[in-house]
Amino acid sequence: MIDVTTDADLEFTKTAIDTEGAEVSAAVAGESVRYRIEVADLGDSDAVGPITVVDRLPKGVSFTALAGTSTDAWTAVVDDADPQTVTFTLLSGDAGIVSGGSAPAIVFDVLVDPTVVHGATLTNTATVSSGTPDSNSDNDTDTAAVTVDREVDLAITKTHDADAVRIGDLLPFTLEVRNSGPSEATGLGVLRGRQRGRCHGRGDHRRAP
Repeated sequence: MIDVTTDADLEFTKTAIDTEGAEVSAAVAGESVRYRIEVADLGDSDAVGPITVVDRLPKGVSFTALAGTSTDAWTAVVDDADPQTVTFTLLSGDAGIVSGGSAPAIVFDVLVDPTVVHGATLTNTATVSSGTPDSNSDNDTDTAAVTVDREVDLAITKTHDADAVRIGDLLPFTLEVRNSGPSEATGLGVLRGRQRGRCHGRGDHRRAP
């Protein structure tokens, strides 16, 4: 009698990338980040399905969608009870990876919340598994980290409702500050002079008297 054992060795790589596929290390609060996940079988045995990748998104990041041709090869399911957990499964559920082969890459987008603070590091961790034993678990998990920048675009409008002004009358003005940037602005300050109002700093949408 010969006892046959199987042993796959899944190698897992996760990278933050731009839309051209180049690796990046920065993200902007309020904008999307793209990730690429690559899975290969370095073991002597085929990795039988299901091939699943469980991705744990950091706080302040939400899953958007699979990108490009990834929709043809993978499914993506967000955990209703824990939206930070996304499970990718290779189509079909019984599909595997042959020894020495690799699966189609998973490319997907996430949205960074506009309120994530400037300079924060978002570390995304994911782990792959298959239906075949894997004696080397050291390369089954990988992380990708990005540092968050905030980008704001503040503008101020000064208006008044008076149709006619007489010398000595009080004239009320309304200063309206808008942020057209992708990130939340904080710490807004308005400098008012005799002729004009200026805004500076990073601030929330706010109307000043």
